[in-house]
Amino acid sequence: MDFAPTRGFAGRRTDSIRIMTREIVLDTETTGFDPKTGDRLIEVGCIEIEDLLPTGRMYHSLVHPERLIPPDAIRVHGITERSG
Repeated sequence: MDFAPTRGFAGRRTDSIRIMTREIVLDTETTGFDPKTGDRLIEVGCIEIEDLLPTGRMYHSLVHPERLIPPDAIRVHGITERSG
């Protein structure tokens, strides 16, 4: 264990045992920005990170948006109706 001073919560210096951090980084892709006009989620992905390093655990799923994907959105993320 590392007993050296480390940066703790909110960047404050602590003189305690270094605590392992675990984060889940989430990413989404959509057909656009406004659900009120029919834009929908089309992809969800996430990775797990421990101590700032990827663990190899991940999740990915394409979601059928039940609408056509606009050409402008395809140019951003490259996902088409045929991607699924």
